[in-house]
Amino acid sequence: SFAGNCNGQGSLVAWTVAPSSLISQVGDLSSLPTVLPSTYDGVATAWTTNPPTFRGKTVTLDVIADFMRTLLAEDPFGTGASTVPWIDFGPMSTTVAITQRQLAFIVTNVLVGNTLVGVQNGLSAALSRCSTNNPPTDTFVYSLLSLL
Repeated sequence: SFAGNCNGQGSLVAWTVAPSSLISQVGDLSSLPTVLPSTYDGVATAWTTNPPTFRGKTVTLDVIADFMRTLLAEDPFGTGASTVPWIDFGPMSTTVAITQRQLAFIVTNVLVGNTLVGVQNGLSAALSRCSTNNPPTDTFVYSLLSLL
């Protein structure tokens, strides 16, 4: 149940923009709105030049972009796609179980610049912090793309 918002209880929180309306913003992943070009350009170039393989198949940025568009059209939480479960962990150590597809849905939304209404999320904060490091670090971008 997601009724309430205290003692580890959660609620449903809306995305600022309906995920399905962001499908066209994925593009070819030559850029990401939440990662500075000074951080992302090297990642995109390296990935395009030498894409990784998974189970014998090459995983290009186009393959990832197609998967992101598919995710934005889905409702992996079964909440109507415009809302997601949100839990305030507070100062206590708590865990939550979600599927890899649900995590990929959240990561995709954050990478294309979607935020949650009225609450902050750690992934958006980390992207903002990490992409403005001096010197910039790009390892987090590789990790997020690899997850997708």
